[in-house]
Amino acid sequence: MSEALKYLLLIFATIFLAAGVYIFQPISAGVEALSKTPPCSEPLHYNIGSIDPRFSITQTELEKAVEAAVGAWNSGSESVLLAKREGDAIRGDIVVQLVYDVRQERTDREIRFRERIRSQQIRLDRQQLQHEEKRESFDRQSKEYRQFASRTSERLEDLNEWVTEKNENGGFIGADLEEFTRRKKDVEEARESVRQKQQDLDRLARSINNEMDELNEKFDAHNKLIDQYNDEFAGDLRFAKATYQKTTEGGVVTVNQFINEKELILILAHELGHALGISHLQQPESIMYSQMGEQQLNPSVQLTQSDIRAAQQLCN
Repeated sequence: MSEALKYLLLIFATIFLAAGVYIFQPISAGVEALSKTPPCSEPLHYNIGSIDPRFSITQTELEKAVEAAVGAWNSGSESVLLAKREGDAIRGDIVVQLVYDVRQERTDREIRFRERIRSQQIRLDRQQLQHEEKRESFDRQSKEYRQFASRTSERLEDLNEWVTEKNENGGFIGADLEEFTRRKKDVEEARESVRQKQQDLDRLARSINNEMDELNEKFDAHNKLIDQYNDEFAGDLRFAKATYQKTTEGGVVTVNQFINEKELILILAHELGHALGISHLQQPESIMYSQMGEQQLNPSVQLTQSDIRAAQQLCN
């Protein structure tokens, strides 16, 4: 073999080996290197790493969230798949850390936006309740008004019939005039009371109508606020809020974004599943599905049968 040919073969072999190393390296979150200690031969240990202070969470709270995520996986296997490292971390451990970036900054804005919507909804509900109470009061007063106006009309008719009868029988005699004066005064006072009640009801009706218009405007504004929230924050639910990266020292689960405790536990369970060696599953309810939204979170994060089978296959 000529020296030139040997040189070319050497170059080709070098390129091939370099490409092989690149191909088999993890290239994204959830993709682990091929060589891995079988998780059922001994637990995969983890420890808590750094927590960016801009997250509203303490180390104790993070530890409890990780324990909940770990508990979900251990409950789905006859072996202990994950366990906390007691003492100093060693090579091969999984480090769980919280790193604040623009994603959590966006989540914090979303939380504030949600609180704004929630507070506004509480105020609107209270105003609507007061409005409904006022309408119920108006209905009661209207009924009382109609009954009182009807009785007043009957008293006026009775008085007119009485006067007609007296006129047909020769007019007032004796105390008739005094009785007429008294009854006429009572009817006039009742009619004045009817007029006053009608004015009060008209004012109340105008007030109720104005309140209804204002409430409708506020509900329109509230709905626009919800639309704005949906436009800004609703969207992709992929597990892009955290990553798992295998390293020469073990692995790192980095959480960059979560909106509440339940979501944090789900994210941790998903990334720890990748750390164990489980790829994405096809069932939307699975912890290891590629998107969030259909998983069981209450009363706690639950493995599906697909997750459990995937965990059991790790030991086979």
